[in-house]
Formats: sequence, C-alpha cells, structure tokens
Amino acid sequence: LGINSFFLIECIIKIYALTWKSYVRSPWNRVDFFLVLVAVADVLLEYGTDSTASSSVRILRILRILRALRPLRVISRSKGLRIVLGTISRAIVPVLNTVAIALCVFFVFGVMAVQLIGDSTSFCSDPFVLERAACQGVDETTGRVRLWQPRAMSYYWIGDATLSMFVLASQDNWEYAMYAGVDARSRELGPRVNANPLLCLYYVSFMIVGSFFVVQLFVGVFIDTFQTVSQEIKGLHRSTTMSSDATSMADPNEGVVRPMHNRLRGRVFDIVTATWFELTIAALIVLNVFVMACESFKAGLPQQQLLAIADVFFNLCFAAEVVCKQFALFPKLYFRSSWNKFDFAVVMVSFMGIGFDLSGATLAINPTILRVLRIFRLLRLLRAFRIFKAAEGLQRLVKTL
Repeated sequence: LGINSFFLIECIIKIYALTWKSYVRSPWNRVDFFLVLVAVADVLLEYGTDSTASSSVRILRILRILRALRPLRVISRSKGLRIVLGTISRAIVPVLNTVAIALCVFFVFGVMAVQLIGDSTSFCSDPFVLERAACQGVDETTGRVRLWQPRAMSYYWIGDATLSMFVLASQDNWEYAMYAGVDARSRELGPRVNANPLLCLYYVSFMIVGSFFVVQLFVGVFIDTFQTVSQEIKGLHRSTTMSSDATSMADPNEGVVRPMHNRLRGRVFDIVTATWFELTIAALIVLNVFVMACESFKAGLPQQQLLAIADVFFNLCFAAEVVCKQFALFPKLYFRSSWNKFDFAVVMVSFMGIGFDLSGATLAINPTILRVLRIFRLLRLLRAFRIFKAAEGLQRLVKTL
C-alpha cells in the first residue's frame, strides 16, 4: 500500500506539472499511469469488497496478474534499457529481411544436399551389416530385429535438407553430420569410412557461408540498430551516410539512353526496360526454382523427360533475355552492370550443364559435377528480389552480399 501510494503521488505531481496532454504524450508515462490505475483498483477491490465473492476473486486474480508489468517502470527510468527495447522493436523489419536471405542460402545448400547425398546416409541397426538387402532378421548378438533406419539429420527431400541446414548453421555437432555424409555410399549400401571425402568441401563451405557469415548478419543488424537508436535518444545524427555508398551496385538501366538511330534496337530497348518484362523474368526464375525442386530420387522416365524439357525451355528464355539486352544496350553498356554480369554467368553455366547432360552418355563425366552445375542456377533466385520495390531492405542485404 505504501509503495502504491508513492507511485500515485508521483503520477499526480507529474500531471500537475506537465499538464495532462503533455503527460500522456510520452508512451512511458502512459505505461506508468496504467500501472498506477491497476494498483489503485487492486487496493480498492481488496479492501472495499467482499473477498469471498467469486466475481471479486476473479477480478483480483486478473489484477494481481497485471502486477507482473510493474518491472516496466524500471525500463522507463533507465536510458540503457530504453535503448535495448527500442533496438528490439526497430530491428524487427531488418531481421525479417535477414531471415529471407538465410532461407535462400539454406534452400540452395539444401537442394545441393538432396542432389549430392539424398537418402544415402541410412544404415542398419546391426553395425556388421553393410547392405540394405541383408538388413533383415534378428541380430544374434543383441536379439533385436535388424532395421534399416535413417539418421536424425537426413536429406531425403528439400524440407528435411533445409531443416538440417538450419541445425548445421547452429554449429551443433556439425562435424558428426559431416562425417555421416562423407561415409555415405548409396541408398542400398551402408556407410564406409571416407567413402566420399570431397563432401568435406560442401560442409565446410556451408559453415563458412551459412554459419560464419549469414548468422552473423543477425548480430550485425542488432548492432547497427542499437547504434541508430542510441544516437536518436542522445539527440545525435550522423553527418554522412556511408553504408549506401559502400553497398551500392549499378542498376542495369541506370544512365542508359534509348537508341535513336536504329528503330528495331529502340523497340527492343523499350521491351527489355519495361516493368512487365522484369516481372515476367522474375516469374520464370521462381517457376524454374520450383521445377528444379520437383526432382526426386525415384523419378520415372516421363518425369525425367518433362524436367529436361522444362530445363531447356527456361534456359532458352533466359538466354533470349541476355541476347535482347545485349542487342538493345550494346555489350559495353550491358556488362557495366553487375546484375547483368551475374545473369550472363548463370546462363553460361546453365548451358554448360545442359551440354554435359546431353554428352554424358558418350563422355566420362563425374555425375557430381553435373549436379553442382545445375545447383549454380539456383543462385538466379537472388536476382528476383531486385525488382520488388517493397523489399528495399532485402535489396540492400543482397547487394551487400
């Protein structure tokens, strides 16, 4: 009662000194006023009503639950805690942008894991049985039924693989997952030590990109937001903004003038610089990603043929985009943009993958190289974010990467 009286007197003095409008203008004062009202109502109900009545008991329980909000008074009186709370609230949107980047990275490496490893990490409960066909009957040593079982971290489909990438990014026993992948042979054979030693490069690459780099983006977002909120609370402002200059990249159509001498080139220029054209290319990019995700281990011949036809179709579309842009912008202006260089490289890698696929029957090419070449085309997914004007924060993160 004494503490509540003290806060009530403080509230009355502040309202009298600042006037009601000035007092409620501050959100922290509104929190204090609400807590004071809760405390006063709690005291009045406790001493002014029958405590045995069921309705009074319910109201008192609710008001006493609201007592848990009293520590918020400490936040309103501490500049450091106000900065931390402001940082958390202001960092929500940048963190969501960072989550989108992390999901893209996890998705790309997840597709690579499905292609490179798949369900080959399964093993028999009897460690002396190394073939799935022999993993039957009862183990004579333990008396248990032999089972061909998957590992906790598997790559059967893109969902399991993406979730496994999330676990790996936390660095929680990631080396055991790496050894399981290195020892994997095939879906019909059990593990053998160092069966695929080159897969170490895949896991180490993901730890560098997905853990050391992408995860640290979250820390960077909070640090940058904390500094911004601190300067706003202290009344300071940055004199120069260097982050936009450091992370800027040339827009593909920035500073490009429509060709006036050649009518055909001018019409092609109008097409490739139109918004609907960029939206169409973005839709094809996303559709291409979903088609690539439809690949499965037990794909039948019709499914394989359909995916091959779709792969050629998408690459022809993207190649036509590159050719049209080079024709309209001239090669010199076209390669001035980093986005265009990226598109050109991805198209070239895609056609290399198709060429290797078509010549795979006559040339002795490692199938793993073919899978990696197909995976590189998923990087084109990042380009789709460039056209969405609403995702400006996500654009800055992509450009920074």
